[in-house]
Amino acid sequence: MSASPIWRSFQSLVSSTEAASVSACCNYSLGTLEVSCSNPGTASFALTEQRHPDSWRWAIFNTDGSILGTGCESTQAQAKQVAEAALRSTVD
Repeated sequence: MSASPIWRSFQSLVSSTEAASVSACCNYSLGTLEVSCSNPGTASFALTEQRHPDSWRWAIFNTDGSILGTGCESTQAQAKQVAEAALRSTVD
């Protein structure tokens, strides 16, 4: 069983290359954007961001910016859960 991915806020990203790649995938709010990858070195990552007060978008992307999956949940915790499962399935 693998450890849960670590989620990082957009503001905590230290690599300008990573920040540019992630911000290009943001549709709603950099202020609520969080990103995670299941394993460093994998070619995909997950993000969550607040779309509306009761709507959180989750999405999975390749590092080239291609979207692999997306959806919305009513809480950020639910969006992270779904995104983590989707991210795991892209690496399996």
